[in-house]
Amino acid sequence: MMTSLLFAMCLVTLRIGFVYGRDIVFAGGENTIYYSNISLTNTTLNFVAALPQTVSPTPIGITALDYNPDTLTLYWSSYTNDTIEWYSFANNQHGVLVSTEVVAVRGIAVDVIGNKLYWTDEREDRIEVINLDGTGRTVLFDTSLNGPRGIAIDTVNGYLYWTDYNFRRIERAKLNDLSTREKLVTTALVLPNGLALSVNDGKMYWCDEIINIIEEANLDGTNRTTIADLAGHSCIDIEIYGPYIYWTNAATYGIYRVDRRTGNQSLESRITRFRYPFSSLYIGPFTDDIQDDCGVCLNGGTCVTTDNTSVCKCSNGYMGPTCRHKKIDVYCACSP
Repeated sequence: MMTSLLFAMCLVTLRIGFVYGRDIVFAGGENTIYYSNISLTNTTLNFVAALPQTVSPTPIGITALDYNPDTLTLYWSSYTNDTIEWYSFANNQHGVLVSTEVVAVRGIAVDVIGNKLYWTDEREDRIEVINLDGTGRTVLFDTSLNGPRGIAIDTVNGYLYWTDYNFRRIERAKLNDLSTREKLVTTALVLPNGLALSVNDGKMYWCDEIINIIEEANLDGTNRTTIADLAGHSCIDIEIYGPYIYWTNAATYGIYRVDRRTGNQSLESRITRFRYPFSSLYIGPFTDDIQDDCGVCLNGGTCVTTDNTSVCKCSNGYMGPTCRHKKIDVYCACSP
């Protein structure tokens, strides 16, 4: 899933009647998808329904979601409808991206550089990819999988990461060379679930639904460390936002956070509790197209002001309004 360390507080008003902040939270519940503004200075979550009532069929049984801030498009999977669907906040349009052979999607990751969507299907034991325009659906892996769940993309270094729920391991592969598949974590796991990356820090994070802990390791799986003991709470999904890890609690239907710098000391900082068991989170920028304030220029970018407008001038090899994206070769379906 995408993370953000952007601090700008610009506002965007959309036609569906909500005012969306620079950074937002989408949370997938049993019978709807919710939204809340968020910032590093105001972490209070006030959720409202994210989608208009005109979306049909109604999103039910949300098992995974992700968001593309470049196109203002939300993607989600429904175990009830057996689909992967999308909704564009730019033009209030709704559609179905995948409607066949979608059985039990448990993880979705949008590649905003390659314009692709990756997903795991724990019942079919497959990891697949499709272009965001609905073309080019391809099975990436369908062997040596037994319940793939969490999935995340490192667009800077060009890796795809995932957890395997029943084989009890975490793996990755190069997006442009699937033969590089490698097992990163294979010990002391019971039911690894949610997975999140902090590429700028060179770290990956995951939670285990049975051991009830959140762990950290380098992106290559080394230097493994326990960040937080969740005191018996079952963790489904995790997201990184600044110094915090947000996680969903299947037992109390809540969203909690822990400070990844201090671990257990911040575990009591519960954010909120909900009626429905949220299964998936997105926390990050609502749009990558705000250019009236540099905020933070990443990866060596510099802020340039012209005619009272500030924009990021990216260093070589990077792109986007905040220089967040690296120009890399992404997954290729070509045969060697």
